[in-house]
Amino acid sequence: MKDYIIILLILFGVSTRISAQKSTSIEFIQKGVEYAQKENYDLAIFYLKLNIKENNIPDSIRVKGCFYLQHAYYLSGHSDFSWDLLKHYSLLYDSPDSVAVSYITETAYILAKSGQYKEALVYGKLAEQRTKSLYGESSLEYAFALDNLSIRYRENVKVDSAIVLCKKAIQIISKTIGKRNMNYATSQNNLALLYYEKGKYNKAISHKKKAVKLHKLLKSDTTSSYAILLDNIGVIYKSKGNMQKSIDYNYKSIKILQAINDTCSIDYITVLNNLAIKYCTIGQYDTAIKIGHNSLSLSQKLVETNNICHAIALHIIASAHLSKGDIQNYIQSVSKAIPILENTIGENHSIYIDIMKELIHIHITTGNYIQAIPFIEKGIENIISLYGENSFIIINWLIDLATCYKYGVGNDSQPLLLCKKVLNLAKIHYKKESLIYAQTIHNICTILDEIIPSEILLAIEEEVFSIRKKLLPHNHPQYLSSLNSIITYYTKCNMLKEAISIGEQILNTNKKNMDGALLHNLAIAYSKTGNVPKAIHLLEKTSEIYKKEFGKCNIRYLNNLSDLCLNYHKAQLHDNVKKTVEELIFITDKMSFKDLLLLNQKERIFYWNNVYLFTQLFSYFAYQHISVQ
Repeated sequence: MKDYIIILLILFGVSTRISAQKSTSIEFIQKGVEYAQKENYDLAIFYLKLNIKENNIPDSIRVKGCFYLQHAYYLSGHSDFSWDLLKHYSLLYDSPDSVAVSYITETAYILAKSGQYKEALVYGKLAEQRTKSLYGESSLEYAFALDNLSIRYRENVKVDSAIVLCKKAIQIISKTIGKRNMNYATSQNNLALLYYEKGKYNKAISHKKKAVKLHKLLKSDTTSSYAILLDNIGVIYKSKGNMQKSIDYNYKSIKILQAINDTCSIDYITVLNNLAIKYCTIGQYDTAIKIGHNSLSLSQKLVETNNICHAIALHIIASAHLSKGDIQNYIQSVSKAIPILENTIGENHSIYIDIMKELIHIHITTGNYIQAIPFIEKGIENIISLYGENSFIIINWLIDLATCYKYGVGNDSQPLLLCKKVLNLAKIHYKKESLIYAQTIHNICTILDEIIPSEILLAIEEEVFSIRKKLLPHNHPQYLSSLNSIITYYTKCNMLKEAISIGEQILNTNKKNMDGALLHNLAIAYSKTGNVPKAIHLLEKTSEIYKKEFGKCNIRYLNNLSDLCLNYHKAQLHDNVKKTVEELIFITDKMSFKDLLLLNQKERIFYWNNVYLFTQLFSYFAYQHISVQ
């Protein structure tokens, strides 16, 4: 009997403790929710973090606590943890009520804002299904759910599906509340964005202007949303190539925001950033930099200085400096932007990936291949997490990585493996007879040059040429590029007659528009056969073409000049050698970073590794002969 009493006392004590703990936990959760609503996120996290894990908490209270905790984490910059929390505490998704539906919708939005588009789409679909079962297919709530889901599909690059959903939403809105309302205007605006992303700019402008008309009709044309609408129309005109009209819409937007005294907001800064981009596009770099700095100074006044607009302004300034050839200021600005983007939108966001790709391009351009490798590998990792390892987006990144391993590390096995993967992906995503497939195979050949036998590369380039021959006119740059490659590999394989035969045929059919690269490759073939005078004649013609097309400070002109100098030496034309060497030295000293931006991988290698050697070598030969005479 005594034992039973002790057990009962123990159980009573435990029950009392549990009851007290439950009561305290509920109070703490409610307090945490209040702090989250007041935007005091640190205290919200403190009260909610431990208490929502307690047992015996009613589901309705736990759900509310989970939602506000993940909301607090997200708004305080911890978007990754926010997602982890949702995966562990997903009770709200089992609830059919309207509160749960709004939580699911909000969750999808939060995930999308942090760049987690796949997850956002999952919850967007769930919100649409719950809304449909709760309110019915003809309800206004369901129209909003379809509109939101269309945005989630757009973020996952499924624009056609998004358009279908958006059109359905517009039909429902029209039937339930008519066309003269802001909900209808918003859906028209969303549909315009989808058509814009499909490249159907006229349709996009048409739907945007419907939204503009409704704003004016509803006396809503002095609001920030209307100003942003005008700015968006400007963006579409920019894509159409009508820069003046695009800039005009920018200034209309700015005028409205200034009139309503909304000049220290994300909206105003966004419009300024878009205007700076346009000035950068039309080559007015100093104006772009000035507007960019104005945007920066405004964004620094906001509560959250590490905002995405701040990072974008830094990137615009960087791009303008880059276009001016100022690499130092470019790197300085981009280096400030990258950590802000990492802390705001995350490494998986398309904006972050695009900026990283640009930085990679600069590293490759300046011959810093080894420095580019970790950035490329990180970018590939991000793309895989977003779109999967077999996405077509990864193809060009793999080509860049293979290039860096070839020229930076000097590793032949890694480029081979990467090119094999590129080939497999190209076969999955591209039609074998398409131009994009041909271009990808051509890029693979460029990387594998000097790694695999020229005979194999010749066979591949002949396959590329057969595709381009069917699809392109004979004066198209890609068509001529294929012929040049074939002539180059014929020359490398000592099939000099074949190289000369093809080259002469092309020259005879294109006498009015002779291609410099083709003349140059044909000259090399003649030089190898010992017909040096013919080679010199063709190289001199090529120099004239390159000088006219690109100017002297260009790698094509420089490369041709080096080969011309070599053939002058073979022909013992010593005065010509001396004159050419002096020009070579002058050009290599004069070439700026901006000139180097235009080079491809092969040309950069030539510039960085061989130009100095050529000039020194020819200087020695030239002046040795002159001193003997």
